[in-house]
Amino acid sequence: VLYAVAAAVVCAVAGPGAVLYASQGDAAAPVTATDARSGVWARITAEDETWGTDVRLEVRDGGGPRSCRLVAVGRDGSEQT
Repeated sequence: VLYAVAAAVVCAVAGPGAVLYASQGDAAAPVTATDARSGVWARITAEDETWGTDVRLEVRDGGGPRSCRLVAVGRDGSEQT
């Protein structure tokens, strides 16, 4: 059974963080965003698998290095970092 997935990517940048939210159904459709202030670019792809969800994250930052966190949020509101 395939389940919907919600994931949030928070990139800790100078000042407010860049947030990318992806809500996904059955197909793997990448979601991209660029933080206007820092220029940090991120793409997340989430795909349902029989064992759970396959999450791929790509981050580009020409001004880095900076630290990033991937926070996965379940439909029940639970979070994993």
